Amino acid sequence: MNSYRNPKDIVQPDWNPYDQENKELRSWLVTMDAALERLFSTELHEWKEKLDFSADTILIIKDWLDHNFVSYEQLSNELLDGLARYVGEVMRRPHLGHWYVDIGENSVYYGLPCIQPGLNCPHTWVTASFIKDRERLYKTMLRRPARLGKLETSFYQFATNEEELQAWMSDMEKVLDNFFSQVPSTLVQKLDFTPSSLPVLEEWMLARYPDAEATRADYELMDGLERYLGETFRRELGGEWLYCDEADHPFAGFVVLDHFYLQSDPLFATDLIINPLTRRTGTYLKDVLTIRKNRMG
Repeated sequence: MNSYRNPKDIVQPDWNPYDQENKELRSWLVTMDAALERLFSTELHEWKEKLDFSADTILIIKDWLDHNFVSYEQLSNELLDGLARYVGEVMRRPHLGHWYVDIGENSVYYGLPCIQPGLNCPHTWVTASFIKDRERLYKTMLRRPARLGKLETSFYQFATNEEELQAWMSDMEKVLDNFFSQVPSTLVQKLDFTPSSLPVLEEWMLARYPDAEATRADYELMDGLERYLGETFRRELGGEWLYCDEADHPFAGFVVLDHFYLQSDPLFATDLIINPLTRRTGTYLKDVLTIRKNRMG
């Protein structure tokens, strides 16, 4: 196997992800050294001597991506796989972690190699870096395993700011009205904040945007879309909006959804835009809602 599954076009694996001795994963790990050497001797040959798997070298990757690519769609499958391997090894080595295949059949990372500790999927970190603030994303990635440790759920505990939240909430109706005014009236008629509206909205998103990068041009529309999706999940699952007021936290300055049940399990509504446009299955939103319902028992 030359490269692992590409998150840009993921399909259901044809092997059992619950098998901890997975042959596909073992084959992929056996080729780790060769794949990294190929990466160092081709695309990253100028930086080979500096890429020693230390945390700081992630910023070399960041700068290299900044100067050479605009969208993750420009990455070949082999290059994406090589970058993910390097990023994953940077995450894994300091914490004596391990690679594993995501074993949750309904997980958004189903069938992809991930790292423990930290619950990180390096392939999606690489693709997501083209959508989010790349430097912040990578610094967050490197902090995450250390902060999680054995008590991984503690990562999700953060200070909130009620004043900032109320300021954001006060614009909810106005932003949603603006969103409804900018999308087709035939679509608006079906946007009733119920689960049945999610596949309809996802179909519209896929038709309008060829990839997640294309949403940059629709910044104002994205605010309304994010709020609609978040509200639909909140009304169906319960939970509440929270403003993260902890400076060093990855969610700092963002509003997220949480308190669905006793264990903290925040939902970053922006991901409900990025992930459907990356996966392009047409069922992502419905599937994630079902996953969260199942977690609630």
